[in-house]
Amino acid sequence: MASKSTNPGMEKAKRIIRRIYARHLYQCIIEITHAKGKVRSHDPMEIRKYLVAEKDAKPEDKQVWNKDHLFVAVSIFDYGMGSKNPFHEIPVYKKSQENKEAEPLTPQKNTKIVDGISDHDAVVCDVDLHPSINKKQPRRIFIYSKGDIEGMRSDFKTFQDQFFCVNHQQTTNENWLQLKNFLLQTMEKHIPSKLSRPLTKQPWITPSIKRMVRKKARLYKKARTTDSDKDWNQFRSFRKTVQKKIRSSYWSYTNDMLNDPDDKHYKKFWSFIKAKRQDNTGIPPMEQNGRKVTDSKNKARILNEQFLSVFTSESLDALPLMDDSQLPDVHRIKVTVSGVLKQLKELNVQKATGPDLIPARILKDMASEVVPILASIYQQSFDEGEAFDRVPHQRLLMKLQHYGIRGSLLKWFQNFLTKRSQRVVVDGQASEWTDVHSGVPQGTVLGPLLFLSFINDIADSIQSPIRLFADDCLIYRSVTTTEDCIALQKDLDMLHSWATKWQMKFNTSKCHLMRVSHRQNIINHMYHLGEDVIESVNKYPYLGLTLTSKLSWKTHIYNATLKANRMLGLIKRNLKHCHPNLKEKAYISLVRPHLEYCSTVWNPHHTTTINQVEAIQRRAARFVQNVYQRTESVTAMLQKMHWATLQSRREAAIKIMMYKITNNLIAINKDTYLKPMTDIRLRNYHPSKYQPLTTHSTKDVYRHSFMPTAIPADVPHELEDMTVRIYTSVTGADLTRARKYYEKNLKHLILTDR
Repeated sequence: MASKSTNPGMEKAKRIIRRIYARHLYQCIIEITHAKGKVRSHDPMEIRKYLVAEKDAKPEDKQVWNKDHLFVAVSIFDYGMGSKNPFHEIPVYKKSQENKEAEPLTPQKNTKIVDGISDHDAVVCDVDLHPSINKKQPRRIFIYSKGDIEGMRSDFKTFQDQFFCVNHQQTTNENWLQLKNFLLQTMEKHIPSKLSRPLTKQPWITPSIKRMVRKKARLYKKARTTDSDKDWNQFRSFRKTVQKKIRSSYWSYTNDMLNDPDDKHYKKFWSFIKAKRQDNTGIPPMEQNGRKVTDSKNKARILNEQFLSVFTSESLDALPLMDDSQLPDVHRIKVTVSGVLKQLKELNVQKATGPDLIPARILKDMASEVVPILASIYQQSFDEGEAFDRVPHQRLLMKLQHYGIRGSLLKWFQNFLTKRSQRVVVDGQASEWTDVHSGVPQGTVLGPLLFLSFINDIADSIQSPIRLFADDCLIYRSVTTTEDCIALQKDLDMLHSWATKWQMKFNTSKCHLMRVSHRQNIINHMYHLGEDVIESVNKYPYLGLTLTSKLSWKTHIYNATLKANRMLGLIKRNLKHCHPNLKEKAYISLVRPHLEYCSTVWNPHHTTTINQVEAIQRRAARFVQNVYQRTESVTAMLQKMHWATLQSRREAAIKIMMYKITNNLIAINKDTYLKPMTDIRLRNYHPSKYQPLTTHSTKDVYRHSFMPTAIPADVPHELEDMTVRIYTSVTGADLTRARKYYEKNLKHLILTDR
């Protein structure tokens, strides 16, 4: 049975081959019909008319084609001449001298018909394909180790005196531009720079290896000339030696780079792993109006137009009304020099430079000199205020005003939101600037806060419980009657009304309905959001967990182990010759988090799923220790590295979570789920001890969920032993089997009866 390839590169190659084949077949049909003299012109419409007539003709009247050939030929013409033309998807182009736009280039040349071996004609054609390679633009890098920081500080003191003489006569934006331009000019003056170049050479190819490669080429040339077995064997033997030398040099270079003692933050290690996790191909060719676009400039333009198309054109004619606010005004914000200095000192110099092109390292190194001017500009931005006009983002500003942000502070937020522009940069090529009409600035500290402020009232008219996390909205309800279905639909209608009122829109293609129940007969009510029917599913990923309609965690465990296995395979391929400490760090940082995310929720209790998770760590232990003999004990390896089993780590995580709940360190109301012990006469009484959670349910879903697992109920040993002995005597089972049956089927019944 053939298996489907999962290699994305291979799948992409197959798609390109199919497209090229379809284009050639299209051309061949034209050449055959013309060669047979049935159609004099090369007009595709005339040829298609002829093919359709042939297809509809009687079998005895057909001249060239049989029925199957005609059906395929007409289908290709219909597909090739339609809106989804596969031939325009081939990434081969030529530049027009007039408009310099990318035009599709026909790849086949010299297509001709020759006599075949059988009764079929053969088609011969030459193909000319030129793959396009996008080269990244060089990037400017400042060499701070050779910079004159003291010279910058001296110049900045002079600038500081000049700034405070005129700053009160200028606007906030003018003062900021003055500071920004001076910093950039001072960097140009005192810090040397260089242009980065793409890494085209392999640094592990040493001069000695280059000499060996040249010798290998000479041996190959000699073997080709003499064609003797002795020379060919000598070439093959030396080729193996060269390959072994290159591999050894590569792993030596990788080890030295990743174990650099000066790299305290493991930046090289993470950069290496990141490079191995993704293909360095950049943004693939894009299509616009039936044409392929390959150059970075036009890619940036297309992406920018796409981002611009999703902006909301806010209507200011009928603004929604809000209730009178009972909240007081936010106090005037005062910016202090010490506060700004603290923020500058905590800047991470490893972060990339922002759109202002001022590196964080410069701001941090010159914090003492820059901070008075920055504090002055910040305070000036809060103090300036003008009339509050109706502008885009009006609805968000209305809500901020309702929450107590008024006066000059509201004006500050208005300036922060409006008159912004954006552009897209692809491989160093930037698009034109375009105005931003809606949304909050992404990548800023205030962006998420403003978005949450805007959707803060989404649940005011909702009767069902609702959970919000960033831009995810989850609404749920216990449904036992048709009236519950109607109530839930009413809440969905309220959500749709809220979105319409505030000019928001739910992505209904990502909205799903999941019914959680173990019943055979459930109420199948059809829900809709606006005019769109909500699709029903049996499983759904939510915040990193895969929820199912039966509340089973097998699907989530499968997905988690699949991700962990893929990551383990990645580090196995790329770190197999590295130091064990580096392998261990890679496993702990990249693999184990997939197996422990929210494990207090999905903690498995079946032996099969427990072993399924543990097997990944056991394979990782063999990889770290580089021991693959089946006779070696993996348990001994785990003990040697002080790795606890994942099951014991999950048990510890449950206890830690329970501690946080009982001490109000997490947003879970303990009084809803926990009841303290009431009988103070018991010997094991403690004020922080809670009553065990018991249930009459026989479902594993609840019995093995977090709360019953965190507060296990105890059965007296005498009662437990007596139950096991009775089961053994009645069934004849051995003691081990009897205890397993007791734990699985009898213990919870005893606890319930008690």
